[in-house]
Amino acid sequence: MSPLLDGNYILDIKGLSKNGETYNIKKQLSYSEDLTEIKFFDPKTHKRGSISTNAIFNLWSGGYDFVNESVKSYQKQLKNNEKIGVAFTVRNSSTLGGGTQILFRYINWLSSLGVDVAVYSDDVAPVWIDVKARFHHIRDDVERYSSIAEPVVIVYSVLELPVLLGHCNTKEKRIYHFSQAVEDFHHYGATFESMMAPKPIFEILHSLPVGRLAVSTHIRDYFYKQYGQRTHTIVNGVDLNNYKPRWKRCVNDRINVLIVGNPKWLLKGASDVKEAMMLLAKNHSEWKLHLTIISGLKAAPYDHVDTSTLGFTYSFYWDLTQQQMRESYYDADVFIGSAWYEGFGLPTIEAMACGVPVIQVDNQGLDGIVNDTQNCLLVPPQNPERMAEALEVLIQDNKLRDRLIENGLETASGFSLENQFEMFVKEFQSILNCRFDGELVKSMKQDMKCGTLKDRLRKIDSRLHPLISVLVPAYNQGKYLPLALDSLIAQTYGNWEAIVVNDGSTDETPMVMERYAARDPRIRLFHKN
Repeated sequence: MSPLLDGNYILDIKGLSKNGETYNIKKQLSYSEDLTEIKFFDPKTHKRGSISTNAIFNLWSGGYDFVNESVKSYQKQLKNNEKIGVAFTVRNSSTLGGGTQILFRYINWLSSLGVDVAVYSDDVAPVWIDVKARFHHIRDDVERYSSIAEPVVIVYSVLELPVLLGHCNTKEKRIYHFSQAVEDFHHYGATFESMMAPKPIFEILHSLPVGRLAVSTHIRDYFYKQYGQRTHTIVNGVDLNNYKPRWKRCVNDRINVLIVGNPKWLLKGASDVKEAMMLLAKNHSEWKLHLTIISGLKAAPYDHVDTSTLGFTYSFYWDLTQQQMRESYYDADVFIGSAWYEGFGLPTIEAMACGVPVIQVDNQGLDGIVNDTQNCLLVPPQNPERMAEALEVLIQDNKLRDRLIENGLETASGFSLENQFEMFVKEFQSILNCRFDGELVKSMKQDMKCGTLKDRLRKIDSRLHPLISVLVPAYNQGKYLPLALDSLIAQTYGNWEAIVVNDGSTDETPMVMERYAARDPRIRLFHKN
């Protein structure tokens, strides 16, 4: 099954006719099409045939029984010094994206915990991370999946399952689908409604008998409600030692709006943001609006658009490091989580952690996490008008900005790497039927510690409000010294100290100094004899 970008997919049917001839038919179907019976025509034999939903399921599942293989695996005891073997499969492994970052985070964590990990891909190893596992670059699908020898297999995309189950030796293997999104929502026509519509072909794919790993409560709940499947759930986290607060209390002359995602992919909502920015520019021609777009891949944001008619300027960046991403958040006045759908909104949490006020499309991935008017402004998917209204309010209302920033920081503090790692250890000990080395786990957790939100705010406050030392030399200045010290005490900046040096005065200067030092401990005295 090969998805297209227009609401259709190609079903590749290979078979053997009764007279022994092979045939290969590619049939284009819409995602909404009923699959009770798919009729096709064999151009070689000139005979018609059909295939049913049950037949597709049976062919794709290949007779695999996850429950039975799990029972047998849990009964098997590891021999002395034998390492557990885990295989990860991923297509397009070199592409930088939120999903691949989480995948390789798991790979490296397992490797660091002493697990024998291998990666199987049709692509080269990524350059944006040091992969701590054996990497197999095998372009041919059949060869790649049939090469897997590890007893635990974690598949990145549900689209890989039919070929993997058909060509991998599944005996004594536990196969899991690493679900970072409900993948059928990624395939649609031109509207949000087509994205949300049921898709029979994906209902077959999601029903295949494998285990599940989920990165959010939304995905966990979806698979349980729709398919009765229980998942191992490890909620995503962000590196709060990198994504730390530095916020703007009010906007400046240039208003910078930030979005993350490939602007060529309709699902990411870049076109909605463009329309919203144009509406805002029309209503506020006096505002200098700028849109920053960040993507994992290079892609021209607005082809065939006369940029002079936009009413705003824009810049586009791709393939950024975590440190560069952090600086991009710092430069933003507003972040918009614009995607119509997400399995989990990592950039939104990163923006909150950096102290950026958020406008969030209500797209399921952050259900139970985002709260309208408290830690973000929620807007419906594919609704530029509401997005423009939210931008206008957020730019003009400083008190609202402050509330969203402060509550956003609190929200992000619950999604640290340390929290994710704790869930990871618990779930993978269950999956692998093992106990990781306690000291090793403790050491890895220690490296991820970021402190409490209060600690992080205290650090940022010290950077924003450094200690200012004021040197006040005084020789017979008893008459004028109170004017200087009263002025210091009265100003609004609080983190200061006054170092008052008496240079051998013969008037009342020493007594004045002592009186003020008793009044305010920030005043320090030095006397020269």
